[in-house]
Amino acid sequence: MKTTTRRPRASRALCALLLLSPAAGRADVSEDALPLLRIAEFRATIHGDWHEDRANSTEDRMVFVPQRVDLGPSRYRNTLHFGRDGSFSTLRLHPADAHYLCRGTFATLTERTLRAQCYDPLTRKTLVFDIQILETTEDRLVVRISTRE
Repeated sequence: MKTTTRRPRASRALCALLLLSPAAGRADVSEDALPLLRIAEFRATIHGDWHEDRANSTEDRMVFVPQRVDLGPSRYRNTLHFGRDGSFSTLRLHPADAHYLCRGTFATLTERTLRAQCYDPLTRKTLVFDIQILETTEDRLVVRISTRE
């Protein structure tokens, strides 16, 4: 005779009780956990494909918008891709005016800084970028990117 074991499950009544309890609505978060919440917030908005809006970029900050936004024709536009799985890619400009992707990964360093690395098939080197997030919304990503050697 085959017997099965059931894993204990919380009852619906218990779940409802926990959701409706006074503690469920409170936002008591320790000071130590706040940076982790902020990281989660900005990481949730950076995922996806972005391209540079050069009209709004300056010398020290780059403005990106989702690729679904039509910015008109351009010979070359910087792109960034941040995947939910930690994948990263950026469009590179070949000296002969060709475009190619540099693919890799990214990770969170601090509350507002990412480190991305990708393999450049042209130079056969791994490029490392520190990306400082200056502003992020669903429709706008403002960053300062520095390349590490």
